[in-house]
Amino acid sequence: MSATESNETAPNATGANATGLDATGLRAMLLAVADRVIGAEPELSSADRAVGDGDHGLGMTRGFSAVRRLLRQDDPADPAADGDDVYAVLTATGNALIGSMGGASGVLFGLLFRAGAAGRPPADRLGTRELADWLRTSLAEITRRGGAKPGDKTLVDALDPAAASLTAGAAAGEDLPTALRRAARAAADGTDRTKAYVARFGKAMSLGERAIGFPDPGALSLTHILTAMADWAEHTLRSDLMNPTMTNEQLREHNANRKIYQIAFVTRDLEKTMRSWVENLGIGPWTVLTFTDQTMKYLKVDDREVTEPFKFLIAISWVGDMQLEILQPVYGPTIYQEFLDRRGEGLHHIKERVADENIDAVLEAYRSKGIDVLQTGQFDTDVHYYMGTEPKLDFIYELGNCPVLDLPPEMCAVYPPESADRTS
Repeated sequence: MSATESNETAPNATGANATGLDATGLRAMLLAVADRVIGAEPELSSADRAVGDGDHGLGMTRGFSAVRRLLRQDDPADPAADGDDVYAVLTATGNALIGSMGGASGVLFGLLFRAGAAGRPPADRLGTRELADWLRTSLAEITRRGGAKPGDKTLVDALDPAAASLTAGAAAGEDLPTALRRAARAAADGTDRTKAYVARFGKAMSLGERAIGFPDPGALSLTHILTAMADWAEHTLRSDLMNPTMTNEQLREHNANRKIYQIAFVTRDLEKTMRSWVENLGIGPWTVLTFTDQTMKYLKVDDREVTEPFKFLIAISWVGDMQLEILQPVYGPTIYQEFLDRRGEGLHHIKERVADENIDAVLEAYRSKGIDVLQTGQFDTDVHYYMGTEPKLDFIYELGNCPVLDLPPEMCAVYPPESADRTS
C-alpha cells in the first residue's frame, strides 16, 4: 500500500512508514540487512570459490557482524550510529565494514554505505528520493575509485541498474517498499547477467572465459543487501498497518488499493449448485475446471507436500469484476473435503489478489499474527495460499496472484452447456 499525497501513513515504533525512515527505522532496516548477509554466507562463499579464493562470504559475515554489534550498541565504537542523523548512521555502517573486513571488498562495501552520505547536512529522515540520491552517489564514488563499469563482472553490474531503478522510482513518486523492491529486482537481474561476462577485475581475471557461467560474488552480495531492505520495508509496513490500533482514516488508506478478487463456496454436488445459482440468481455461465495431481504442482496441506493422487472440481463465474467460485472435492487430501465434513456446504473462502513481489512480506505479516498457511499450490503461473483464519474469522482467507491464464480446452467445460435449450 502506498500513502496518498495528502495523508502520510503514521510512523510506527521503528520509525518507518511508506514515505520514509527516521534513524531508528534505518537502524532496524540495516539490522535486517546484516542478518540476511550473515545468513547468506554459504551461498556467497560458494559463489566466490567458483571465481576466486572462496573467502568472500566469510568477509561479508565478518563485516556485517560488526555492523550488527554497532547497531545493537554492543560495541559503542561510533556513538554517531545511535543519533538522529540518518546520514551518520550510514556513515558509521560504512566505517564498521571498512574497519572489520579489510581488503578490496571492505573498501567497496564500506563506500556503498559511506560515500553517498559524505558531506551531507544532518537529516532526520530518508525518503525514496534521498535513498536514490545516496545510492547514486555511492555508485559514482565506487566507479571513480575502482574504474569498473557495467560488463566488467563486478559489484557495479548490480549497483548500476539498482541505482537507476531507485532513481526512476523516486521520480515516479513510488513509496519505499515499491521502489526498493524494484531496485532489488534490478540488482538481481544485473547479477544474473554477470554469468555471461569475463572478469576484468580481481582474482577472477586469471580465469578468463572459465569464469563465464558464474555470478560475481560482490554483485550477489549487493542483491542480498537490497532484497533485505525491500523485504524489511514491505514487512514492516504491512505488519504495522494490519493491526487493531489503526484509525479509521488509516484503515481507509490501507484498503484503498487492496483488491478482493473472489468469493468461494464448497459443495458436495457441483452441478446441482450451479443449476441453483443459474435458476435462482441468474448467475452464470460457469467455467468448470478439473484439477488433479497431474495438473497442479507443489500442493501442500498443513506444510506437507501431497504425494497421493487427488482431484477436485472448480466452477467459476463473474458478477461485474468479482469472481465467484464453487468447489467440489472428488478424492485425495485437500482441505475442501475436511471443511465439508466439519462445516457442511457454504462459504469456504474470500480471496485477495496480492502481487508476486509482495507475497512473501504479506505472508510473513500474517505469520506474525499467528496465521499460517493451510494449503498452497500452483497451476501454471497461478499460485494460491489458503490462510488459517477460520478460528478468528469463521472462514478461510486466501491470497493469490490471480493471473489471467489461457486454459487448455481439455481442462474446461461450460455450464449450462452452450447447446442446452433452457426455454422449454
